[in-house]
Amino acid sequence: MAEYAKTFEDEYELEPAHRALLAIADALMREAAECDAQVRTDGRMVPGSTGQMVEHPAVRTGILAREKAARIFRDLFPEDGPTGNVDAYSLGQADSGNAHRSAASLRAAKAAETRWNRARAAGGAV
Repeated sequence: MAEYAKTFEDEYELEPAHRALLAIADALMREAAECDAQVRTDGRMVPGSTGQMVEHPAVRTGILAREKAARIFRDLFPEDGPTGNVDAYSLGQADSGNAHRSAASLRAAKAAETRWNRARAAGGAV
């Protein structure tokens, strides 16, 4: 897993508080990578408390860790930081199969679906 703190230290003049936050983000990204490895080992579905198959808890833990790291990056570098181009691939989610859609992506999908339904209801070509 990439060490983001080193990348940003080379590019920006960081204060001690920023370095501390980047260290936390690095730890979160390492945690997400460990979760991915555990899911690859155990499988995405595991037996639950009563024997039913449930999603491996590490799937959600990895997603949350990446979201927290992304929030740190966004807060530290709101204008020109990496968050302008953060996507599932750059957060390591594309390879893990645990890509999580952003709120903006969900809103865009809903808007597209609304337009699609409106066109179909009007009998227009879609």
